[in-house]
Amino acid sequence: GGAKKHPFYHIVVSDKRKPRDSGYIERIGYFNPVARGQEVRLHIEQDRVAYWVACGAQPTDRVAKLLKESAETPDMITLGKISAAFGIKGWVKVFSHTHQLDGILGYAPWSLKVAGEWKPCKLLYGQVQGKSIVAQLDGVTDRTQAEKLIGCEIGVPRDRLHKLDADEYYWADLIGMDVVTVDGV
Repeated sequence: GGAKKHPFYHIVVSDKRKPRDSGYIERIGYFNPVARGQEVRLHIEQDRVAYWVACGAQPTDRVAKLLKESAETPDMITLGKISAAFGIKGWVKVFSHTHQLDGILGYAPWSLKVAGEWKPCKLLYGQVQGKSIVAQLDGVTDRTQAEKLIGCEIGVPRDRLHKLDADEYYWADLIGMDVVTVDGV
C-alpha cells in the first residue's frame, strides 16, 4: 500500500497455498514505517493474532518482529492529552481525564504517545491555571516544540494506577464491554 516514498503495509492473514495476490482472509493490523506527528506507526489486533496462531497460522519473519515490538509496549492507560501550547517557553496546556483536575500531576513521569508510540517524558513542573493544567516538559524549550505535541496522549503504565475498591472500575476497563439494561436488553 501507500505511495511512492510513503510506504504503508497492511498486516493480513492469508492462505500460503493460494497465489500471493489472490486476496486475504482477514486484515489484523497495519504498519506505517514513516509515521509523523499523530499518525500511528504500528497497530495490531492482538486478540485476532492469538486466534489465528491458535488455529495454526505462522507469521512471516517480518511480522514476527512487528508482533514482538507490539507486545513489548506496556499496557498504557491514557490520563489526558496535550491540548495547546502555553506561552513562548515551551509550556503546554493539558486536558486531564483524572477525577480531580490536577490528579494527572501525581502520575509523573508521564509517557507521551507520539506517532503511535509511547515515549517517556519527564514532567518538570505542572500547576492548575484557571480551568486547565499547564505543564513544563523536559526537552521542550520553545513554543514550536510545544505545538508539535498538541494532540499527544498522556499515559502511564497500568501498574502505576491506584488500587480500586471491589465495586470501582477505571474507564479503560469498560471499553469494549456490552451494555445491558436491568431488563436484560
